[in-house]
Amino acid sequence: MFNKSSRSNSDLPDKNAVSTKDWLPIKTIMNGIILLKNGDYLKILEVLPINFKLRSKVEKRSIILNYREFLKACHYPMQVSIQCKKADIEPHIKRMEGYLKQETNDNVKSMGKGYVGLVRTLGKKGAVSRHFFLVIPYLQPAGIKTVEFPDVDKQLSEKKSNIQDYLKYCGNLVVDAEDVGDTEYILNILYSCINKRTCDIQRFGCKLLSLSGIYTDFEKEVDV
Repeated sequence: MFNKSSRSNSDLPDKNAVSTKDWLPIKTIMNGIILLKNGDYLKILEVLPINFKLRSKVEKRSIILNYREFLKACHYPMQVSIQCKKADIEPHIKRMEGYLKQETNDNVKSMGKGYVGLVRTLGKKGAVSRHFFLVIPYLQPAGIKTVEFPDVDKQLSEKKSNIQDYLKYCGNLVVDAEDVGDTEYILNILYSCINKRTCDIQRFGCKLLSLSGIYTDFEKEVDV
């Protein structure tokens, strides 16, 4: 018989074990701004892309010139992050099939079925969704030792507005968690970046990034 006190050390909890919470560098999120444990502040902006190849020569030249102006004006540090993963087309297909059930025009139904078939074909070939993000850090002005959050919020909001103003001339829409009005939007971005392999299977709450980049209610998406 073995006594309870004779358990091996492997059965005891490891005091030096590091939890996921301890490993994450994020401390909290306020007004769409991420506060890291090292004291740095960040804002993540999602840039919705355009199809540059479909634009005319005049439009392409205009986009390039406006993008050059954007780079010249936004001379502060920023990180560009691109997230690529297999596109989840099933919610979109089920939503379209729901619309087709209510459609009475036979021609529209025929076109809709052809569109659904095309989306399924592209999905089987490995359709990829791409999300583009800009990570902007807060830069503490020289000579200032104490940082107040309103000052951080003001600086990052000005940078966000600057980026939105310049990129809109390129045809890009810039989305911020503060504009959406939901902290869960930015939590979805962080969750999908940290859990690249499992984010499609084990979703964060009931929200999920849609193909357009804007978060949607996943439970409503799957209902037909």
